[in-house]
Amino acid sequence: MSMHRQSYWKTTLLAASGAILVLVVAYGSALWAGLASTPVIAVGWLLALPLLATAAGGWVVLYRDARAARGQHDLFLALVETRTEAALSAGIDGGLQLRRWLRALLPTRQLLVGEYVEIAAWDEVARTLDDQGRLDGLSFQPEMLKYCGQRAQVFRLVDKIYDYGGKKDLRRLRCTVLLRHLRCDGAAHDGCQTGCYLLWKRAWLRLVTTGVVAAAPASPQFPPQKSTAADGGSCYTCQLTQLVGASSRLSPWDIGQDLRPLLAGNLTLSAFVVAMLTRLFNGVQAWRGGTAFPFIPASSLTSTPTISLGLVAADEVSVLSADAISPTLDSKGKNRGLWFDPDMVKHCGQRYQVLKRVERIIDDASGRMLTMKTPCLVLQGVSYSGEGLRFCAQQDPTFWREAWLQPVPDAQVGPAP
Repeated sequence: MSMHRQSYWKTTLLAASGAILVLVVAYGSALWAGLASTPVIAVGWLLALPLLATAAGGWVVLYRDARAARGQHDLFLALVETRTEAALSAGIDGGLQLRRWLRALLPTRQLLVGEYVEIAAWDEVARTLDDQGRLDGLSFQPEMLKYCGQRAQVFRLVDKIYDYGGKKDLRRLRCTVLLRHLRCDGAAHDGCQTGCYLLWKRAWLRLVTTGVVAAAPASPQFPPQKSTAADGGSCYTCQLTQLVGASSRLSPWDIGQDLRPLLAGNLTLSAFVVAMLTRLFNGVQAWRGGTAFPFIPASSLTSTPTISLGLVAADEVSVLSADAISPTLDSKGKNRGLWFDPDMVKHCGQRYQVLKRVERIIDDASGRMLTMKTPCLVLQGVSYSGEGLRFCAQQDPTFWREAWLQPVPDAQVGPAP
């Protein structure tokens, strides 16, 4: 048995044994003292429940790890299958009516995943913007103009963002959603290839009606998207670079940040339970010095290899296992400066199509256009799941080195999972 699975088993069995011991002592004390000691049983259960939850988390982690070893789809991703773009395109309801009933009982009127909206005409959008072309600090980008007057489907509620370039923490974002398939094409930002999902404020949308939405004017005026820095270089302005200013501080103790994505339909109840139990188990593992899930073997390389397979868009590839990827990483888990995120382990052993090669991206912290020394790839339908960031729903594309992939021979080409 591998060392990381031994660590998982140890914590699971210790938690289960501790819970049984606590309950035996509680019930034994109650029997010895009589019915008057019923509160002792209640205290026993209060002490045992966290241990039982940790043990349940251990079983979930062991099952997820076993699925990964067999090359099966990750359990969390399998349980949110009804919330994918493909499922929503196919008209899968995903419990939308139930969530509408729940929304009716709450003071909020937030949009729900699966609902259809109409994007307001430009004239209506313009009335919500300040002199910098922003609403609550978030700009309406030129790349969004072509969607004015169109109908779209809500893909995710974005109640928070992650500050990648600053304090590396989560921040509260209000009244904002993603719409299915609507990503930035970089046309107004010198061909930035990041492919971020466009962020839409509630004020720019309305639930679908029978009315006709006016078309956008031919040439609306937008603030400059690029400026000249002190050193003569160019700095770009886009939604990605404005996220900190458009958000507010979010307390780590705000449990609403876990519940809002669930109630909006970003994920299913079963996926929520799996993620919460996994998080609890990983917290206990960190406390006792155990191995976290998912497991990525450590590497001590100081210089990482550059591997070029000549992959292009539409090529079929298979993601290597974590064991095979580890030798390509340095001690910080990076290959040529690109981090292999633990969330990417979910895709190990799976087949996908290459969507595009990425060479130019805008840095969210500086606004500078970065040219990658070693180009990376984006895979069709693969983005950050948000499980490790309290269900953060930015749906950022994950970047892949060719060293982490292998081409699928023509004889094995088939539909990607």
